[in-house]
Amino acid sequence: MEGLLLLPSDPRALYYGKAIANWLQLTLLGCALVPVMVILYDAGTLQLLKLLVIIILGAAGLSAPGTLYAGMTSQVKAKQMLLPLLLFPLIVPALLASVKATSLVILGDPMGQSKAWITLLAAFDLIYWSLCGLLFGRVVEE
Repeated sequence: MEGLLLLPSDPRALYYGKAIANWLQLTLLGCALVPVMVILYDAGTLQLLKLLVIIILGAAGLSAPGTLYAGMTSQVKAKQMLLPLLLFPLIVPALLASVKATSLVILGDPMGQSKAWITLLAAFDLIYWSLCGLLFGRVVEE
């Protein structure tokens, strides 16, 4: 991390590069696990487009604060224990919205609740992608 911070570039560019790489990995993993979910949960009548949107937004909600906190704890001695303790309370809204929206897609949505959960997830992503990008320079400077 120190070598990357010594480069003559904006810390925001470094943050967004790392966050987008994390987001792509999580999204690809989520898409690869959809067939496993269909087989294990016998979810034959899925709305795949809505599920793809939930996977994309959920992965973005995990990667934005995760990248910020990983940069924050990269110089700490007990980073393996500190990162999950700091990160989990922050991403609870994204996890809750992702799980609830996914369960509504799998089990059916007779009352149209999935739109509200997807909107919450999109708002979480918008807030944290912009806020973490602004704070990354301050967090990693020594």
